[in-house]
Amino acid sequence: GRSLQPLAARADVWQLAHKYRAWIQKFRYMRLLLERQLHVLALDSDVMVTRDPYPPLRREFGDFQFITAFDTKGGFANINVGVIYLQNVSLGGAVHQLFVEFDKRVAEGLQLSPPAGAGAREALTVRLFWDQNLFNKVLLSAFVGRAVHLPDESDAAWTRANQQRLMQLGRPYSYSAPSAQVPAMRTLSVRPPWYPREAEFRWRRLPGRWRKGAKGATVESSITSAVVPAGTGRDERLLLAPPWLISADNSLGHRYKHWMYGMDPPPCVLLHFVCVAPGEHSRILPMRLFGGWDEQAVQAELPAALLPRVSALRPLLALSKGSERTPLAPRP
Repeated sequence: GRSLQPLAARADVWQLAHKYRAWIQKFRYMRLLLERQLHVLALDSDVMVTRDPYPPLRREFGDFQFITAFDTKGGFANINVGVIYLQNVSLGGAVHQLFVEFDKRVAEGLQLSPPAGAGAREALTVRLFWDQNLFNKVLLSAFVGRAVHLPDESDAAWTRANQQRLMQLGRPYSYSAPSAQVPAMRTLSVRPPWYPREAEFRWRRLPGRWRKGAKGATVESSITSAVVPAGTGRDERLLLAPPWLISADNSLGHRYKHWMYGMDPPPCVLLHFVCVAPGEHSRILPMRLFGGWDEQAVQAELPAALLPRVSALRPLLALSKGSERTPLAPRP
């Protein structure tokens, strides 16, 4: 509506690429849906669904309002926003406040003046508007109980002084371990140690009030006319899913398990094709495993300037040599 028009104009000033606009809109739509009290499953385009995810999400993990996967390279809070499930989220509660804060930081970032140089502008664009980067900063703020990594860097002195503490908060061992493991679905392949019958997962309580000085402020719903006092919402829980539920090479469990992605039956419910190798090879490897990668056809479409770079990276494809009989060694 009318309130979004200035932000769209500012996005033009920043010359935001379509991908950044799409990422920002994705989180905006997720906020609008949860404010309708709907459950939301948001998946990136490089996620494969092998089994109906809703029974375990709602049954075994029905007490968690925010379900996602750990990512060793996620940065800051170290989750991967390519797979997010939201359920039973309360208006004004901990999870809703994350999305409100995300919107707020997008707006604040767009009001800043972009650097004149294209390179500097792109670098700052990544820091301010890449959804993976931005949401992890918001989530880390909830973990520590104060706003950190703000767009205007007004928190910079405190954040630098507490850098080690912030890094520890993003590690899996800073989460709570469950009192009992949840076994994998019977319709999935089990292959320890990569995919054991009962695998590790972690969880953390998100506080209903985490922004220092927010007393008396408000969290306004985008859809309803209700205004909910900030900090009076309920605490809610975040789950880092076990590898049998959400699997990626950098998620919880062992690495170098991509050679099992094509098993029948599959080893996991949701498979995120990231982090097997640097860059686009993280997508190429799974496509090769599933027989969907035609290297000659792709090279025929590539500009000549890119061909030497592709050739230099080709040794990374050796990772695909693992098999059922000759698996790659597990690595934590």
